[in-house]
Amino acid sequence: MKNLKKLSEFAAPSGFERKLGEYLSEEFKRTKSVKSVYRDRIGNIYAEIPGKSKRKMIVAAHMDEIGLMVNYISDKGFIKFITIGGIVADILPNTLVRILGEKKEILGVIGVNPPHAASSGKKEIKDLFIDTGLTKEKIEKAGIGLGTPIVFETSFSNNDNVYIGKAFDDRIGCAVLLHIAQEIKKVPDYTILLVASVQEEVGTRGAQVVSLSNEADCAVIFEGTFAMDYPGNSPDDWTSYFGGGPAFTLMDGTMVSDRGFIKEIENIAQNRKIKYQYKQPRNAGGTDAGKLHLSKNGMPCAVIAAPCRYIHSSYSLLNKHDYESMKKLGVVICEDMKSEIIEKIF
Repeated sequence: MKNLKKLSEFAAPSGFERKLGEYLSEEFKRTKSVKSVYRDRIGNIYAEIPGKSKRKMIVAAHMDEIGLMVNYISDKGFIKFITIGGIVADILPNTLVRILGEKKEILGVIGVNPPHAASSGKKEIKDLFIDTGLTKEKIEKAGIGLGTPIVFETSFSNNDNVYIGKAFDDRIGCAVLLHIAQEIKKVPDYTILLVASVQEEVGTRGAQVVSLSNEADCAVIFEGTFAMDYPGNSPDDWTSYFGGGPAFTLMDGTMVSDRGFIKEIENIAQNRKIKYQYKQPRNAGGTDAGKLHLSKNGMPCAVIAAPCRYIHSSYSLLNKHDYESMKKLGVVICEDMKSEIIEKIF
């Protein structure tokens, strides 16, 4: 839980991942398994674990989270904003946010009328604003202006076996990468390239750089996905089940998974007695696999995600058992995946 809490509370919206990347780099360097750590020019972080063969497997997760960005400050100090990544206006009114000024970080509340004076009608992003209670002069003195990023101000907590926090999409995946580096015991058949990518939420841009600059035989992407098993949704639309184990993607809006590769991972999970499930196929959404599987001659990809309720909002719920199973699965995939798998599949 310690890793996840630390990662969840980082402020790192798309395009502003540097501090988180520096933290992950230092943590990778502390491990015995990782032999080299480097960063590319867009900000992706790479940590290499040498294997028995020259074959390479990418294991990836994205660092960035959804957020907001300042696009106007009124004379009275009210801040208008645009979204970074997929956010709907419905979740934003009365949300506490942190504005990441260059000189000082400031808290603000996304304004909403009280019920006594509430106006009717559905709100859009353009109708909303952030109220810090400060003057425009004080806001600008904090180094806040056009383009300043904003994140949800959320503290990590838990109810027994349920974790509550922000940015589980995809700090869960980042925690899996750290766990692999810290806990892998066997020299893997593949050389493992752990990749913490940037700007996934705004178009998998970091993954595109990875796909153009790295050759690998296959890739496994660890994610946080949406579980919809709660009131208001019918069982045939629940996507994945909270507490059902890590969910394997069969198809999303950017990729149809290679079934042979998925089957090999399923065999590993069964042999190691790790609970898992399949995510309901959808013609929507996407992950870094959407870019990675198109690399050069093609790269078989598997996406494994922890089901989370209410992702892309200020608070999400994660089942501890799903999280622990996904961390364990990350390690055993690296330890058990055989280098001849590509020939077997193709």
